[in-house]
Amino acid sequence: MAKSIVVVGGGSAGWMTASYLKKALKGIDVTLIESANIKSVGVGEATFSTIKLFFDFLGLDESEWMPSCNATYKLAIKFANWTKNGGYFYHPFQRYEVVDGFNMGEWWLKLKRHEEPFDYACFAIPELCDLKRSPRFFDGRVFDDKVQDCFTGSHRENKNVLADHKVQYPYAYHFDASLLAEYLKGYATRLGARQIIDEVAEVRLREDGSIDHLVTREHGEVRGDLFVDCTGFRGLLINQALDEPFVSFSDSLLCDSAVAMQVPRDIETEGIEPFTSATALSAGWVWNIPLYGRIGTGYVYSSKFISKEEAEAEFRRHLGPAADSVKAAHIKMRIGRCRNSWVKNCVAIGLSSGFVEPLESTGIFFIQHGIEELVSHLPGDTIDEEA
Repeated sequence: MAKSIVVVGGGSAGWMTASYLKKALKGIDVTLIESANIKSVGVGEATFSTIKLFFDFLGLDESEWMPSCNATYKLAIKFANWTKNGGYFYHPFQRYEVVDGFNMGEWWLKLKRHEEPFDYACFAIPELCDLKRSPRFFDGRVFDDKVQDCFTGSHRENKNVLADHKVQYPYAYHFDASLLAEYLKGYATRLGARQIIDEVAEVRLREDGSIDHLVTREHGEVRGDLFVDCTGFRGLLINQALDEPFVSFSDSLLCDSAVAMQVPRDIETEGIEPFTSATALSAGWVWNIPLYGRIGTGYVYSSKFISKEEAEAEFRRHLGPAADSVKAAHIKMRIGRCRNSWVKNCVAIGLSSGFVEPLESTGIFFIQHGIEELVSHLPGDTIDEEA
């Protein structure tokens, strides 16, 4: 069993990893190194409903972490203008009801196909989204009685994981990724995680090609048994130091760029939409993630079809006057995955491991999944020479 783990990189990937490791692995030393000069991408603010498993494992109730992260509820994704006729469609966190042995989708095909939209006919969530309703009542009950027992303190104590998960939770969350990282930093350090604010100047390797130790600019050598690469698209350890190839998906996923903004919003007059929006534009699509007091929004596009200046101009036209004074951040995205995300004694988690089309909010999920896989396959004292 590895006795010391070094996480390189902060942000949501780094601090989600550090906090989970400290909770899951008693007696393990966890050190996280993050630079004061390198900012995280910080646009992965929407989640799957299975993110509840992560917070449950840490023993965190919504009332504890949501206010600190400007978090809101997410019941669905609303896809708008994806056909030549316009319109929209909700993809909800809800499974079909079954009536007389047939699910609601089958009943819709038989009885309502030409009379009522599929999403509204088969699910309750689209109506909740239109009305901007919360999935929970003031007394804490969830609107879906079938899963009420999953939202109790005793359920959190079960420490459920993705591999064993069978229940459809009826909602997920939106949150400010930077605030979440800050919150989890406090959580992890209270459990004993060590934070080093510094930059990695050199990665020293052993004769067998594994990582021996890191050399930082101001804190000298940092040693560990296992190293976790959370350095984002840079892949400082996995790609640069260990030379693991990156398998690009750019020939089939035409979404290598994004322009993002944080637009203020008056929730007193406009309310909070309990869903993520994905609206098609000329060369890609716009995500819209409502938070408490602002929206996180961005235009994902392919640089093969539009320049970054043209993309920003089209994006601003889409947003309207609310974004006139808002500064835009341009992001180049590495679409694909490492050939192997676990090489020798280094594991890549988050963007350093891989990233695909963010249409279904997969970024945070891949972090959670990577962490759980790491914990369930934590190595012993020897290195697999075939890895």
